[in-house]
Amino acid sequence: AGGSVDGEGVVDLDVEGTGTGGGAPNIARCALRNFPAEAKAYVEEALVPIQITVDKTGLVREAKPLFVQINKELPPELKSRMKSLFMKAARESLLGRKCPLYYVNGESKPYKLEVPLSYELYN
Repeated sequence: AGGSVDGEGVVDLDVEGTGTGGGAPNIARCALRNFPAEAKAYVEEALVPIQITVDKTGLVREAKPLFVQINKELPPELKSRMKSLFMKAARESLLGRKCPLYYVNGESKPYKLEVPLSYELYN
């Protein structure tokens, strides 16, 4: 159901019901903290749900930001620019990084998971 990586079936952890903490790998440990520098003057918080595909060695092969939520009123052009900065940052925070492995019957399996990346700026 989750596609394939290198010809091997991908376990979709959101569909399997383990995506909400029950046995799913902790992706927060492998995400790079990369609040976009240009956004710091305008945005304190942003939420970016992102779908990742991780191979059986733990390498993030795909990282697809789904959308950006910014709870602040900004002019439309500026908000659009900020959203694109956070989409790029979210993708770069995980793509090509090493994440925890997911095991089925003691064997490492590729997996797909949707995770919310939370960007918070604290002065």
